[in-house]
Amino acid sequence: MINVDLATLQTIRGLDISTPVSERQLSEYNKEMDEFIETLPAKSYELTKMFIVRDYEYLRKKLLEMSTVLSHLHAIEAKSQLDKVLEMLPLENKAGIDIELGKLVAGLSTLSIDLQLAQHRMNQALLKPPPRPDIPMPPPDYGMKKIVLAVDDDPVILNVVKTIVEAVGHKFSGASTGKAALRYLENNRPALCVLDIEMPEMNGFELAANIKAKDIGIPLIFLTSNAQREHVNAAITVGAEGFFVKPPNEDLIYYTLKQFLK
Repeated sequence: MINVDLATLQTIRGLDISTPVSERQLSEYNKEMDEFIETLPAKSYELTKMFIVRDYEYLRKKLLEMSTVLSHLHAIEAKSQLDKVLEMLPLENKAGIDIELGKLVAGLSTLSIDLQLAQHRMNQALLKPPPRPDIPMPPPDYGMKKIVLAVDDDPVILNVVKTIVEAVGHKFSGASTGKAALRYLENNRPALCVLDIEMPEMNGFELAANIKAKDIGIPLIFLTSNAQREHVNAAITVGAEGFFVKPPNEDLIYYTLKQFLK
């Protein structure tokens, strides 16, 4: 159930909640957003299916319905991407529409994940006990540069993350397996870990649990091709700070890493 306050909504990527609202309006907004998120997997599947069978008329109808909802939810980035798809539909440019529709589905998944993570953080803040005296020290500051460890069995994804990390102005380290990542962490202290979920030998959730067990206070972000709600819930359970959908939106990752590595 999504039930976040206005201040939290104003920090969610892709939303523009800038006008004052009443408690009643906020409650109605949360309810509508929650209903939208619950139906999102089915909506995304339906959009993709209609495109594959070239039922452009029905696809346009569904996109227009979704556009109205996104406007009401202040989801400006998702609506902008949806409008791009609508503009291309009359051209029947299959390759171009396929790319833009994929971006739309990924963007909607990211919005859903952001809201679920925000809800989790709010719940944790309410339940958080007083700080312990033995809280781990923050990661060391390597001058102005910090290290980001990315773990993925796909070298292409590692290279994408490497390019973004270096563009942000920090150092990159990569590992292709969970075991290699744990060996790296024995002698190194990155400021952030970006983890794939589906990897051989040790999946991302198992790796995250091992990292959290070390109690060294490293934020974790998942980057995966599977954005099903059960995966999001599992990521939240192991303490993820973020969740990105493959193929990676490089601009989105760039600005997120920039925030984490301030």
